[in-house]
Amino acid sequence: MNPISEIPEKTASGIRWVLTDIDDTLTKEGKLLPEAYAALWDLKKEGLPVIALPGGQPRGGICSPMSGP
Repeated sequence: MNPISEIPEKTASGIRWVLTDIDDTLTKEGKLLPEAYAALWDLKKEGLPVIALPGGQPRGGICSPMSGP
């Protein structure tokens, strides 16, 4: 994996949103990491929406019909 700073400008300009996991990606032991918080604000300033998705099995809510029996 290459650092994000190495993405060619033409490719980077086509990014419309960012998908991320939550647990142990943006957080550690259930708390949002300061670096993650700062990165989320940087993305907001650049106009990039962040879509945070849980990585575990769905337990109810809108995803429950897709989770199977």
